[in-house]
Amino acid sequence: MIMDRKKSTLDELLHQKTGHRQKIIEVDEKTVKVVIFRLADQWYAFYGDDVSEILPENTPVFFVPGCPPSLRGVINVRGEIESVIDISTILKLNSAQEATSAKNILLAKGKTIRSGICVNEVIDVVDIAENMVKAPPETLPDHLCSRVSGVFQFHDRAVSVLNLEQIFTDYQQGAG
Repeated sequence: MIMDRKKSTLDELLHQKTGHRQKIIEVDEKTVKVVIFRLADQWYAFYGDDVSEILPENTPVFFVPGCPPSLRGVINVRGEIESVIDISTILKLNSAQEATSAKNILLAKGKTIRSGICVNEVIDVVDIAENMVKAPPETLPDHLCSRVSGVFQFHDRAVSVLNLEQIFTDYQQGAG
């Protein structure tokens, strides 16, 4: 008799526990793909829609004489010649060591321009919840205010989402 009572109590607890699991409702949050990369010691990101390709490490960049410092040179991507921009110069992060340690090139496209962008390292390509991207902090340095469209946390690091259109506009206007 005592054994039956224990068994029925156990059965009730198990039934309650599995019943609670069935009440969990999955919510589909809007997500956005981001390409996270490192420049100097900071992490940045572009929205995935802006990046069409991540080129292999150490893709050869051919120097073009007489170009501004923000233009590293050109590359050949399956027969298409693409410019390669050093955005660390535009973001005023440039140092000789950082410029030479760029290993990856992101092939990015804006409304009016398409170019390769030098980065030190691609960290990850992930989908994040749209609501994770917050407005940039007011303490952002002046030269970054128009170039950073948001921030989010990834692996306990702050990641600044860069405004690709503004980067390209600044490049065309001779910034860097």
